[in-house]
Amino acid sequence: MAENKQQQQLKAITEKLEQGLKDLFDSETYKEYLNTMSKFHNYSFSNTLLIAMQKPDATLVAGYGAWQKKFGRHVMKDEKSIKIIAPAPYKVQVERDVLDPETKKPVLDEFGEPLKETVTVQRPRFTVASVFDVSQTDGKPLPELEVHDLTDSVEAYDQFFEALKRTSKVPIAFEEINGSSHGYYHQVDKRIAIREGMAQAQNVKTAIHEIAHSRLHDVDMLEAENGIKVDQRTREVQAESVAYAVCQYYKLDTSEYSFGYIAGWSSGQEMKELKSSLETIRREADSMITEIDGHLRELSKEKEAKLEQENDTDMIIEKENAPEMSKDETHNAPEKSITSDDAPKLSKEQEQKGTLTFYAAECMEYPNYGEFHEGLTLREALEIYQRIPDDAGMGKGIGFDLQNGGEYDGQFPLMSRGRVLASDINDIGYFRGEPLVQKAISDVREMMAEMGIKEIREREPDEAVLKVGGMYFHMQRADDMSWDYTIYDRNFRENDGGQIGTGDMTFDTARSEIMEMHQIRTSGNIQSYSIGQFEQMKQEHMNGLKSPVYPYSFEQAKDRGEVTEFRQNREATIECAEQFTKEFGLAYHDRKMPEFLNMMVDRYGMDRCKLVLASTIQLAEHDGRYYPSVKEAAAKVAIPGADNQDHSRDIRLSYYTNCHPVMVNAAFQSLCSMEKEKQAAVNADRSAGKPSVMEKLEAKKKQVESAKQKPSVTQDKKKEAELG
Repeated sequence: MAENKQQQQLKAITEKLEQGLKDLFDSETYKEYLNTMSKFHNYSFSNTLLIAMQKPDATLVAGYGAWQKKFGRHVMKDEKSIKIIAPAPYKVQVERDVLDPETKKPVLDEFGEPLKETVTVQRPRFTVASVFDVSQTDGKPLPELEVHDLTDSVEAYDQFFEALKRTSKVPIAFEEINGSSHGYYHQVDKRIAIREGMAQAQNVKTAIHEIAHSRLHDVDMLEAENGIKVDQRTREVQAESVAYAVCQYYKLDTSEYSFGYIAGWSSGQEMKELKSSLETIRREADSMITEIDGHLRELSKEKEAKLEQENDTDMIIEKENAPEMSKDETHNAPEKSITSDDAPKLSKEQEQKGTLTFYAAECMEYPNYGEFHEGLTLREALEIYQRIPDDAGMGKGIGFDLQNGGEYDGQFPLMSRGRVLASDINDIGYFRGEPLVQKAISDVREMMAEMGIKEIREREPDEAVLKVGGMYFHMQRADDMSWDYTIYDRNFRENDGGQIGTGDMTFDTARSEIMEMHQIRTSGNIQSYSIGQFEQMKQEHMNGLKSPVYPYSFEQAKDRGEVTEFRQNREATIECAEQFTKEFGLAYHDRKMPEFLNMMVDRYGMDRCKLVLASTIQLAEHDGRYYPSVKEAAAKVAIPGADNQDHSRDIRLSYYTNCHPVMVNAAFQSLCSMEKEKQAAVNADRSAGKPSVMEKLEAKKKQVESAKQKPSVTQDKKKEAELG
């Protein structure tokens, strides 16, 4: 239900954005938007517009909890929140190809397989967040915001203009300009010219406008990056809007800016184009403000360093002229600092055990957006959880903060939307073995029951297939209510299995114990499949194993654009070789070689099985244990990718099966016999279906002789034909 409400809120907000964009392009509304953007330049276009629509006079916004935690202020009663779209990303571990840093293409091994690496990636997700403006809060005075006012003093102007020069990617110079233009960006010389003799404020505004042109509309840059070249009017709208927003941020006079032409410009644009231009303006203004602020800080540090250097010079001169202290005076001088050894230390017991505190959040997926409280006891966290409104639609909950010096120190969700996240926690082996975390799981359930907080438990499955890393395991309830499980490898071959637990053991507990028992490691990325999906995947895998052997080498496959086919073939052949190595020896000694070979041919096909054994025999050319007739027959099997010159690149090494030569001799001979028998049967079927000329003549002769022996029958047939 909460998910539906969240989707409805996001839909309502996006619809409001569409309408707001349509209403935006009149002179005063557009000014309001740019004013808001200058205050929240690091917000996305959508959120800037949302803030401007809901509270145009907002100057500084933050979540309910952020006001308390960061600023010592609280939201006043009955204040209405501003709804924005907040990122709520989540992390997963994925296996991906290793890319060449220069070509950006997958790095392949000598057999054409891409090298793999496991990386943690962040998946995008968004939620609706509630924020409040500073005018809606009360409490401690805010620290001075880092907004640089440009005064009329020459010193401030010089410093600010130097920051602009450092921000510009091209040189800025003053020169005489004919006509009425205040300045221009030269597309060929890559420089900015500003008219000499103007007021300082106008110099700054013109410089910002032309810097925007140089960064957004440079022809060579757009061609190199396949950028979109916009018309002259759009270029002026973008540059002037960026200049207005930047000047507004630095409290420069913007009274002369007029955007009466915006409505006319926007009337000929599609919604997509309007959004694109506004996003370009927001992004460029944000980038310029960030860079200018950074350069202003650099200049301030340079100025401080220069003053310190001057002070140090003065101190050196004073020290050279000062009288020296005696040894007694030096000994009795007070100490200026305390060493780190004097700081209080944790006891060994405290260091070993660690600490576990709790936090409560209005939005568990993205705690910084909304109400947030940390450093709590479990009971305090649950009490705050009860006070947070249920209709917030943001997924309230509580989490724990583990600090014991381990690799999983930090915050982790414990309960969200009334559901204790025991399975998510126990998917991480470290947490399964951490007593503090396991106690928190049991304690939160007890306290929730005690405080009347309903725990929402998901219905446990009676049967499921899970993929953990490169393995699958199938779990189902047995007749005695224990858990029956089977573990499969990545090739869907059964590896192990058994039963665990009693009727009291939950699905999550059984899963965790099976993983622990078989040392199956996971980073929390577990995939679930239905039985039907699992069977379909198995069938698709089997179909791939029985596909015809690919007849080309890796180099040939690259030329033909069939690298995928080559890889699939290689993987199937390696799997065939692995199964020979693992199971053939036992079948041979149990006198079940015919049954085993029939199973292998049925699974992988005759050609693939012969390819594996032929590779093994060809690599052992000088091994006297292989029969000469077998070597001769194996040499006739063509193996694409075989390399007698460079042993390290010989694909036959991947197909080699580690079975005794006596067994390989027998198996290869049997396969050849099976192949001949099969071909003979096919030929016999063909012969039976289509008689030869001699067979036809022989059949006719028998028919004639039969007619001679039974003339009455022939006469009867003639009469029937005449009558009929």
